Amino acid sequence: MTFLDRLLRRPVPLEAQLDVLATCGIRPKQGVTVDDLLYSFDREKYEKEPYTPLLCILGSETERDLTTFLSDNVWHLDTECIEDHGSYAHVAYRMTDLSEGSLPVSDVRDYVDIESGQAWLSFVLNGQEIKWDARVQDD
Repeated sequence: MTFLDRLLRRPVPLEAQLDVLATCGIRPKQGVTVDDLLYSFDREKYEKEPYTPLLCILGSETERDLTTFLSDNVWHLDTECIEDHGSYAHVAYRMTDLSEGSLPVSDVRDYVDIESGQAWLSFVLNGQEIKWDARVQDD
């Protein structure tokens, strides 16, 4: 086992992980507490597998409210969520939120039909309409 493997397998307190991520610009939203994080995983899971579960949870919609993210600085995109109309629009809006205004898309529309193998996303960016066709592979 290499030094890096041993270092990464060493338990790291959850609060210490939060401190390190904060130095990288990744923070929970105002008002999100450690107790909110412990709703999804227990402390041992976070600490035995440092950073991965924490980043996934911070970047995911909360299990309590599927329209709210625990952080505005990171996103865990589960591509399995692309399944119907509105899926790509949701992705576009989340990217807009993460960009903090530097990706001002509007008029977002999409079409997703897995069965027919058709999917696309269109939006307006800087006054220009853009449409992307997506390749559909299974789900």
